[in-house]
Amino acid sequence: AIEPEMRIIDPHHHFWDTQTVEKFNLPWVARMLFKHTDINPLPANLITTFGKHTSLIPPYRNRQYDDDIFPPTTKSHHNVKATVCIESGWYDQNPETPLALRPLGEIDYSFKIAAMSSSGVLCKAMIPHVNLSLGSDVEPALKFLKSVGVTGVRDSLSWAPKEFGVFSPPGNTEFRAREKPFREGFALLSKYGLTFDCWVYHVNLPMLEELARDYPDVTIICDHVGGPLGLPPNTPSSMFPTWKAFITSLAKYPNVRCKLSGLGMATVGLPFPNLPTPPKSAELAAAWAPYIKHCIAAFTPSRCMVASNFPVDKISGSYSAFFNAFKIITKEYSAKDRDMMFYKVAEETYKLHGKI
Repeated sequence: AIEPEMRIIDPHHHFWDTQTVEKFNLPWVARMLFKHTDINPLPANLITTFGKHTSLIPPYRNRQYDDDIFPPTTKSHHNVKATVCIESGWYDQNPETPLALRPLGEIDYSFKIAAMSSSGVLCKAMIPHVNLSLGSDVEPALKFLKSVGVTGVRDSLSWAPKEFGVFSPPGNTEFRAREKPFREGFALLSKYGLTFDCWVYHVNLPMLEELARDYPDVTIICDHVGGPLGLPPNTPSSMFPTWKAFITSLAKYPNVRCKLSGLGMATVGLPFPNLPTPPKSAELAAAWAPYIKHCIAAFTPSRCMVASNFPVDKISGSYSAFFNAFKIITKEYSAKDRDMMFYKVAEETYKLHGKI
């Protein structure tokens, strides 16, 4: 690892289990598994979004994550002090469970996995999914989350025109963020002091900006540098000016923070998911630098946080290579600025004081 002494909080990764009955509470994982055979290949939109050689099919629990952070064959590791586990689409299959509460079983599920970790750094906070389109009916879920010390939620605005062929969560539309029920649910976040993590494609950034403008008391976390969509009919270079302008505009709102992550996803359009051998850190750094440096310039280091998005981004390289690349890209910044991006912004956003 480069600069192994630098302290890190990884504020974005996922857990799932593809081998136990719990997989049925992750419907999209179960769907991938049942369709992933020689006769029944993965659905095309999942391949387009997550890559042909997706790392989503094997289980990803405490052992796999520990091995990624602290690979047993490597002498020097990155100094990861804590992680934040982000929802993976959990949905309780019990029809008697109220709709608003069905995603919340993932909290206990994630903490149980983390408790088995040998590293002791996993899942110091967990951000569950809530369906804000339930409107005021989502309030019991938000009240419960506040009572158990959860600091935020995640819901998605990710939607793209059909010609991109990418995956969007069921129910997402181009203008979901403007729909009355969604806004009724969103408005309740400030009442309970909850942050809002959001997965978007860059075409959805204007919708996220409208939320930032209209709800200044809600801290919004823009996941994965705003989801640049560089797939056909776009290319990474043709899409970049539009993405850049949207990020610049979104950053005007001080209640928005940006995760420097997700650039390993197939949706970005970079070649790494399809390479026969994993890229080196310098190759990742060269390709990612324009995105990351623009986000830092727009948001400033005080509103940026570096994250892995493992195992989703794992199709583009190793955990060690990712954080080496982040360190290479940010080497020109001061020690204080780097500590903010690698540690303090995540610590403050997810209220990790005293938990590390």
